[in-house]
Amino acid sequence: MAEYDVVIRGGTIVDGTGIPRFRADMALKAGRIALISGRIKAGGTREIDASGCIVAPGAIDLHTHYDAQLNWDPYASMSGWFGVTSISIGQCGFGFAPTRPADRELNMRMMNRIEAIPLKSMQLGMRWDWETFPQYLDSLGRQGLGVNVGALLPFSPLRGYVLGMREARERSSVTEAELKQMQQLLYEAMQAGAFGFSADKNLEDRTEDGSALPSHVASPREFLALSEVLQEFGVG
Repeated sequence: MAEYDVVIRGGTIVDGTGIPRFRADMALKAGRIALISGRIKAGGTREIDASGCIVAPGAIDLHTHYDAQLNWDPYASMSGWFGVTSISIGQCGFGFAPTRPADRELNMRMMNRIEAIPLKSMQLGMRWDWETFPQYLDSLGRQGLGVNVGALLPFSPLRGYVLGMREARERSSVTEAELKQMQQLLYEAMQAGAFGFSADKNLEDRTEDGSALPSHVASPREFLALSEVLQEFGVG
């Protein structure tokens, strides 16, 4: 019986610590590195010949806008092709969850205007089998992903979900009930796996018709209230 799940043999290891690269074998067991040695005698259930290849930890892309593309490209190809194994989405307060059906087009057009994601690609490629943030993560999970994905809850769709996207771009205040609903939605998102929320205060960024973003007109009270939710989780 093989001692390890995987043995990667003869690769050049660059471990990210700053020490010079070196040639060695690497054994994996139960999803973890079990041994690195010049020559591992024990076998693996799977053996990989890495001669002439670099063996290294995957890179993390901290800021992406693959929120839509993951629907039709679960490998986030333009990152995955270059060694990125982990990405984050929901950046800059833009994304697609939570989104009511009536606001799907506006959210896609906002992403198109600000992040240059082709509108037609989104219209053809997004499943829209979700409405809430937990449902969006479930949708990606059912589909399967070729990279690790960490998700922030984007503020503009969040405010649009509570107020309606058109009104969310115009109203500078919310009622106590609306504020509590925003907090509850963030709480549910954090429970589902979000690692915080994001927002855009850059006034050069505009919606498809040149109007303000929901995060531009929102009051500081809203951001403080959402921060109280993060405090409960101790992260974000």
